[in-house]
Order: sequence, then structure tokens, then C-alpha cells
Amino acid sequence: MRQLDEFIKEVESEGLYVEGIAVADGDSVLAEHHFVPNRRPRCIYSHTKSYTSVAIGMAIDDMQLTIFV
Repeated sequence: MRQLDEFIKEVESEGLYVEGIAVADGDSVLAEHHFVPNRRPRCIYSHTKSYTSVAIGMAIDDMQLTIFV
């Protein structure tokens, strides 16, 4: 995957703090790369809030979830 290789080189050359990237198609992970060793503990609370917010927004947009105020 040439584009993934280019992304990895860019992240490393710019010194960006990216923990990892995965490319998936449905249930299959096609490729992944970890910039940070998995042995290192890390806090992902902010990531979790972001993913949850996006999932809720998508569910509302797809009319799978409604919010009554």
C-alpha cells in the first residue's frame, strides 16, 4: 500500500505524535502500523470521547438514534 507507506514516512519525518494507523475493509484489517510500542501504557480517554461522539452523530444522521429534549 504505497499511500500508507508515504503516510508512515511523513509522520516519522515530521516527528508527529501518531500512535498507530489501521486500514480496514469491513471486518478485515488490511494493514496496520504502530509508531509506539504496545508495551507502553497510555491514556486514551480523549480518543474514546471522540469516537463515541462520531458514532452518535452517524447514528443520528442515519436516523438510527433520536434525541428528545
